[in-house]
Amino acid sequence: MSKIALEEFDGARILQTTQNDARRIYQRVKAAQENPTRASVRWPFELIQNAHDAGPSEGNNRVEINFTLSEDRLIVSHTGKPFVAQELAALLSGGSSKEFDDEDTTGRFGTGFLVTHAVSTHVAIDGLLGTQQGYEEFSIELTRDGDEDSIIANIEQANESLENAEPILDQWNINSPTASFTYYDPNLEVVRRGLDRLEQTLPYLYATCDKLGRVMIIRPGDEKCFQPERTEDSEVEEFLINKTLVNIDGTHHSGQVTAVRAGQKSK
Repeated sequence: MSKIALEEFDGARILQTTQNDARRIYQRVKAAQENPTRASVRWPFELIQNAHDAGPSEGNNRVEINFTLSEDRLIVSHTGKPFVAQELAALLSGGSSKEFDDEDTTGRFGTGFLVTHAVSTHVAIDGLLGTQQGYEEFSIELTRDGDEDSIIANIEQANESLENAEPILDQWNINSPTASFTYYDPNLEVVRRGLDRLEQTLPYLYATCDKLGRVMIIRPGDEKCFQPERTEDSEVEEFLINKTLVNIDGTHHSGQVTAVRAGQKSK
């Protein structure tokens, strides 16, 4: 194959890959919007899973997550490990960063993330990208409310935005978010259902999500803070019992819940 032919082939291959990505994104976003009841109870857990899969950022023992709702936006931020290049690629392509045989994660920012577009198809993402030379701050916008051509255009715009990522020269504050997702003009009914379900089930997630730390859910006129306080291990016959005490401090309600996990002892 001549050099010219090879260049034409490479261009066609890249275009075909981008078109496939756009088609997948379009179909998954459409499916989420056409089934808002199902999507509304999934989206917060997809975001928690992404943050938890990453694990805590350097200097932290757990991942802290904030859900903040106002009239015109929902902001979800966390202190998980910074992005790596493969995860950013998955985010833009609607694919998955999961290793095929990885038992510890389910894939960050891939097809599961697309269900969060039931909240809004316009999302701004600010975060840290880890490189071999340190960390860089980036900001991109995803707009996925159009057809496949418009999604392709947005993928290209996001790629261009990544070229403007700036290295961090000063030491990063370990208490600052490493990623922030801003959903503009959210579907408030989808958000409400999702946050309601999250508040009901969140205490029990601590039984299996050992890297999950404080979670704040902030709505107009209402705030709730979920904080795991201590973990107690015990043995009952052939089982290991793990108990995590979760404190709930809210504007209208406070209390404690014990999350329990049981598993067989290793032989």
